[in-house]
Amino acid sequence: MKTSNAGTRKALAVLLALLLFIPTVAAVVSYNIEKNKPISTDNVSEMKLVDVNGAEFLFERTDTALDYNSISSNMIAFFLEMNENSAPESELPEPLRGTRYYKAVFKKYQTEFSYRYYFTNDAAGCYYLDDKENCYLLPQDYVLAFFKTEWAMSLFDGANPPVMTLANGDIIPFDTVDWVYHTVGDGLSEYKKGSLGADKASHTISESVKLSFSYQPDFVSVAIKGADGSDIFSGMYEDIGMAVIQPNTDITVSVSAQWHENEEKTNSYGTATYNFTARFTDAPEFLLSQKAINPGEFTVLTIKNVQDASTIKFSSEPSINYTPVFFRDGSCYRAFIPVSYELDYSPNYTFSVSSDGVDATLVLIVSEKTFASRSTDISAEIANRTRTEATINEFNSNMAAVYATRTETKYFDGKFMDATGSSGNDGVVRTGYAIFRSVTSQGITYRHNGVDYRTSIGDPVYAVNSGIVTYVGEQTLSGKTVVIDHGFGLMSTYCHLGDIKVNIGDVVTTRQQIATAGNGGFTDGGNIHVTLSVFNVPVSIYPLWDSGVVLE
Repeated sequence: MKTSNAGTRKALAVLLALLLFIPTVAAVVSYNIEKNKPISTDNVSEMKLVDVNGAEFLFERTDTALDYNSISSNMIAFFLEMNENSAPESELPEPLRGTRYYKAVFKKYQTEFSYRYYFTNDAAGCYYLDDKENCYLLPQDYVLAFFKTEWAMSLFDGANPPVMTLANGDIIPFDTVDWVYHTVGDGLSEYKKGSLGADKASHTISESVKLSFSYQPDFVSVAIKGADGSDIFSGMYEDIGMAVIQPNTDITVSVSAQWHENEEKTNSYGTATYNFTARFTDAPEFLLSQKAINPGEFTVLTIKNVQDASTIKFSSEPSINYTPVFFRDGSCYRAFIPVSYELDYSPNYTFSVSSDGVDATLVLIVSEKTFASRSTDISAEIANRTRTEATINEFNSNMAAVYATRTETKYFDGKFMDATGSSGNDGVVRTGYAIFRSVTSQGITYRHNGVDYRTSIGDPVYAVNSGIVTYVGEQTLSGKTVVIDHGFGLMSTYCHLGDIKVNIGDVVTTRQQIATAGNGGFTDGGNIHVTLSVFNVPVSIYPLWDSGVVLE
């Protein structure tokens, strides 16, 4: 009897397991059946539409019935129905191949199906390619219905509502707009948007409120209020020069613009409003610390009354092959501008600088200078082991990250010294900066990028000015090496050292001993080599011996 009951229970358990498993099997079968069905409103969960300019719009499945007078009520149903009513074609017409198209990506379960739609100004000549590259001619009435929507605006010139731009390049989106534009034939579409709220971005305005539009309006009125709501100006834009705005004032600007329909009725027209807040500041000032230098030296570009360095634009004619890096120094920004000795000589450079919509032209005069030539009798064994194309490339590669370091702290102060601890002019220079140096044993000549000081092995080596140590190491070319960053991109590199007395991260002061002289790298042991550079551009230390860095 017990055996019979146990068998019954076992049979019931098996039956129950089968009953539980059947719905799962049925669900899997049903899922696979649905998965293999063509895309339809029953199985598409979302559609991503990408217009010809790359703007993306996402539509999710809805049970709302498709309204042909407002197809936005169910865009997925509209596109699928348009596809169903399209006529098969053998291939895409030749003129449309390679042209821009809309892309619709239909998502069915976890699978995406990408279709391409080629819309033209001829509503009777629009096509689509399905995910298998089959071509279909779109029905004209559906195309015309799509053309009336805001998602087709990228197809028509003048369809996009005007954008307003400040003098500094900041784009102010419209707050409200009522915009009428032409589609195909005599067709017109109207684009309306209610209040989107004032532009939330932070803007800076200097000198005056200057506005420009992607389409020139026929009428523009402006109202300016202070942060406390007080009226500063209200009137036509052409009278904006009458507005009296105190520097460092927060203002709110409201703009109303109108575009009128022309007599030929061929243009876009409508109205738009724009609202934004801004900080009204003094106009930027642009100054060069030195207006005349020698090749291989630098000047300092100072810009005042600028809040954000990213707004600063710089170019040079002829090119200096260098992009200035600006550092905040109190209430202004500064950048070192080196003119490398490797540049083809030009008697002057014209710098075009701008920020916050204010432009300036600065001229830097460069004196013509003849650099001396020297030769070195360093042995072929040392030269061929330490100064070759391979060791030079190795040094440049290993030191690239060091010379790219941006130190925001200004450590340098006062006159620079030479690395032997003297005031500079008193030191014994063995090989000068930027001379043409010939290596007799190799039969080559190169430009000397620093200063060699005559020393004996074991002599103390000092920091030429205050800074932070950013590199301690050894290179085949330079032997034991130390790099000190003096701030704002100004660095000094000490080569052919012996006993190094500092570590990376140490903050050193002018004339602090950092090492002793050694004999590693490309040297015969009778000197140390020091290069001053703006990032990786070698510059002359000579002027800094007398006056330090001239900032203004």
